[in-house]
Amino acid sequence: MPTTAGDIYVRSGNTGAFTEAKYVQGGWITVTSGSDMHNLDESRVAEGQVIYVQETDKTYVVSKFEAFVTPGYSGFVNSRSFAEFYLPSSGSGGGSSTLGGLTDVSSASPSNGQVLQYNSSNNQWEPSSVSGTGDISAVFAGDGLSGGGTAGSVSLDVAAGDGINLTGGNVNVNTGSTHFITGVVDLNVFQQTGSVYNTTNEIGITGSLTLRKDGSGDALSVYSGSVKTFGITGDGLLRLVSQSSTPTAVAGTLYLDSNYDLYIGQE
Repeated sequence: MPTTAGDIYVRSGNTGAFTEAKYVQGGWITVTSGSDMHNLDESRVAEGQVIYVQETDKTYVVSKFEAFVTPGYSGFVNSRSFAEFYLPSSGSGGGSSTLGGLTDVSSASPSNGQVLQYNSSNNQWEPSSVSGTGDISAVFAGDGLSGGGTAGSVSLDVAAGDGINLTGGNVNVNTGSTHFITGVVDLNVFQQTGSVYNTTNEIGITGSLTLRKDGSGDALSVYSGSVKTFGITGDGLLRLVSQSSTPTAVAGTLYLDSNYDLYIGQE
């Protein structure tokens, strides 16, 4: 008696079929789709029979009942309905409806705000408090930066451009680079005249004195803080600035008071 999946045939030779039992009443039935299930004649299924639908990967249980053939007329006919059905699970370590019933979860009771974290030392999930709060969902690299990300630990790196050095976590300007020197000239801080670079801008010198090109007409002025002390004219003449108070005498120095009296310091 040759058999094929879902069908049973009784044949005489290689052709013809004396009987054909496509579905066995009361047994497990597998159908392709839900429409195939609903097209099953009620005579082919039994009360409590389980049907498996392949397309939806679900099982259904059959319920049979009597119904009117036509409402208002005498006579009844048998019918059937299908209800989704879940097979009971078996075996250890699964099918539990509580955390305590899982074999790889700690029996300790969790408190509000805790989550399960895996402990590799005992191969168990344990209640644990998560530190830190926040709502940052992404870090993006802006201009001059690279890196960032939307998950996990992320970092940002400074993208060193021309004339920039990154050393030991510090960002430094490489004043000896061609880019820096060219940039200073291009910004008109200094202009080249022959082999000499000149400027008409104020130049500050770190310390108590400042060299300036101010608006007095002097080619060069020297300031102590905000007070001008002397200047040099375009003709190379030394211009002393009168002082309102007498300074401490220093041998070899010059001092011009507010009356334009000139004094020379001596020992």
